Amino acid sequence: MWKFRFFELPDDHGFIYSARGLVDGYFKVLSWLLITATFQIIAETSHSALAWALCVLAYLMIFFYLQAFVNWLAHMRWRGSGRAIRNFDPGQNSKHGLVRRLSAATVAATGTLLWLGIVFGVQASIDRTVTAIVEVQRAKAK
Repeated sequence: MWKFRFFELPDDHGFIYSARGLVDGYFKVLSWLLITATFQIIAETSHSALAWALCVLAYLMIFFYLQAFVNWLAHMRWRGSGRAIRNFDPGQNSKHGLVRRLSAATVAATGTLLWLGIVFGVQASIDRTVTAIVEVQRAKAK
């Protein structure tokens, strides 16, 4: 168990074996975003179907990796609690099934929006960086 101040995470989850720590996972995601941005710039400039296929494949790999990371975080337990976060049902104390379904949908939508915001924000910053590097190289070549 990885013990933090307010929560603990399981150390026998599949994400730990593939990532070997949060730092390694961060650099994997960052490097995949760089590779994806590079493929996207190549595909946009060359109009190559192969480059677009590689770009889509790289996006899918990022998506599946981050999904495994979020799944690992869902197994987090607060200290003093024997239940993982994923075992708490939103709206579970409500007597109305509609409220339970709406709160579950709200939690899922919020998580999806946060994930998409992070991915698109990082992708946009990497895209700007790669574009700036290409422009500097073109300026030096002249």
